[in-house]
Amino acid sequence: MLIKIHEAIERICPIYGVSDGGNGKFIINYRNEATAEQQAAAQEILNQWPLISAKETKQEQIESEWKQLEATGWDCGQGHLGITANDVALLSGCHALGKEADALGMPIPSIVTMENNEITFTTMAQFTQLMLQYGAYRAHLSSTFAARRRAVAAATKLEDLESIP
Repeated sequence: MLIKIHEAIERICPIYGVSDGGNGKFIINYRNEATAEQQAAAQEILNQWPLISAKETKQEQIESEWKQLEATGWDCGQGHLGITANDVALLSGCHALGKEADALGMPIPSIVTMENNEITFTTMAQFTQLMLQYGAYRAHLSSTFAARRRAVAAATKLEDLESIP
């Protein structure tokens, strides 16, 4: 934690370092060239550190949850489809190519789940329905997580963070 405090303060004010004074107190050792405004800004970081640190912890929790969802994917009923940006691009491309293949009277390409199950479609309507459900799920996740990240960024006190899922 001390390294993070040092790095945050050093970005705005010339310092030699920050030391732990105990009981949650920190001491900033300013360089001679540090202006009064820079010192005040550094002190404000120190004053806000519990909130800054709690925000960072909350953002890490949210990112960890997102990574877990990405690792799990979306259960389409026939297996799980990946939801990373690469997965979305791959499935969207496959769907677009499927439309072209169908229009040319060629077979509609199948897709493969994370469990290596092959999903085949007899009509483009089936493929499109699955993609609409997939897109709705992925969009909902993105929206929900973006709202949580914004709420963390906007929090002005520790109590605000406690109400963010």
